[in-house]
Amino acid sequence: MMRNAERFESDGHNAAFSGRAVAVLKTREGTREVHGVVHVRVADGQPDAIALVFEGEGHRFAFEGRVVRGEIVVGQRG
Repeated sequence: MMRNAERFESDGHNAAFSGRAVAVLKTREGTREVHGVVHVRVADGQPDAIALVFEGEGHRFAFEGRVVRGEIVVGQRG
């Protein structure tokens, strides 16, 4: 969960943003919150794509892939 982006860049087709975030880890023993920073890149193209990296408290989670359902629309922050 990221409430507010601390950094945002866009060229109209690609965007990158980052900020403080909380990852919720669910295990058999219960849930645990990990506080850290998330970095996100999105591309408005054919196909649309998304990549993110979360780092915090000794953990690193990364994901990237193309969007198969839905539409990413990149604009510029006013």
